[in-house]
Amino acid sequence: MSEANGIVVFDGHNDTLLDLYKPSRGGGRSFFESSDRGHLDLPRAKKGGFGGGFFAIFVPQRKKAKPGSSGSSARQIPQPVETAYARDITEGMIDLLFKLVDEADGELKVVENNEELASSLSSGVMAAVLHFEGAEAIDPDLGLSLIH
Repeated sequence: MSEANGIVVFDGHNDTLLDLYKPSRGGGRSFFESSDRGHLDLPRAKKGGFGGGFFAIFVPQRKKAKPGSSGSSARQIPQPVETAYARDITEGMIDLLFKLVDEADGELKVVENNEELASSLSSGVMAAVLHFEGAEAIDPDLGLSLIH
């Protein structure tokens, strides 16, 4: 990974996984091709000195049918996300990240500790820290294990 002006960029949050998982958000783009859409892709990351960052898992609300022509413009309060739906989205985005790692030919690595992060940054391998934005995918009894 090249460094722009000798500086390695480490990002505190990106929505790349959501953009790639939901083509309607990311425009159906590829992580491996440069694009003006989305938070990042591998070619732009290399060019900009991006060393890694926190790749967010975010479960958006389900799209609901548009309300009838009741004329009401009152803002609705978001409803809780169903755990099964959240789990499916979460597992899908985790699978996507590991698929990207497999296809990246050693240029992307999910890091799990400080040593792996330091090694990735020093060797020019993009470091991906998996993180969860929200707790929708956790069962009410806190018994769900997503990563096998």
